[in-house]
Amino acid sequence: MVELTVCLILFGISLACNLILGLLVRRKALLTAKAQAALTQLEVVKSDLQIEHSRIQEEIRQKTSQTENLQEDLRTLVSRNQDLLQNVARLESEKSGLAQSLSEQRSFLSQSGEQLQQAFRGLASQALESNNRVFIDLAQQVLGKETQFQRSDQENAIRICSFFSSRFAKL
Repeated sequence: MVELTVCLILFGISLACNLILGLLVRRKALLTAKAQAALTQLEVVKSDLQIEHSRIQEEIRQKTSQTENLQEDLRTLVSRNQDLLQNVARLESEKSGLAQSLSEQRSFLSQSGEQLQQAFRGLASQALESNNRVFIDLAQQVLGKETQFQRSDQENAIRICSFFSSRFAKL
C-alpha cells in the first residue's frame, strides 16, 4: 500500500504538475498574446510617433524657414528705417538751412524795402525841389516878361497920354 500511496501521491503530483504546467502554458500563451498585442500597440505607437516626429520635423523646417524670412525682412526693414532716419536728418538739416535762408531773405527784403523807401523819398524830394525851382524860375521869367509888357504898356500909355495931352494943349 505504500506503493499505492506513493503512486497516488506521484500521480497527484503529476496531475498537479500537469495542471500547473497547463496553467503555465496558458499563462504563457496569454502573456505571449498580451506581449504580442503590446508589441503591436508599440508598433502602432512607434509608427504614430514616427509620423508625428516627421510632422514636427517638417513644421520645424517651415518655422525655421519662416524665421529666416522674417529675419531677412527685419534686416531689410531695419536698413530701410536707417535710410529713412538719415533722410529725415538730412531733410531736417535742409529745412533748418532753408528756414535760416528764408529768414535772411526776409531781413534782406525788409532792409531793401526800407532803403528803397528812403531812396524814393529822397528822389521824390529832389524831384519836388527841382520842380519847385523850375516852377519858380518859370514863374520869374513869366513875371519878368509880364512886368516888361506892363512897363511897355505903361510907357506906351504915357506916350499916348502925352501925345494927346500935347495935342489938346495945342488946341
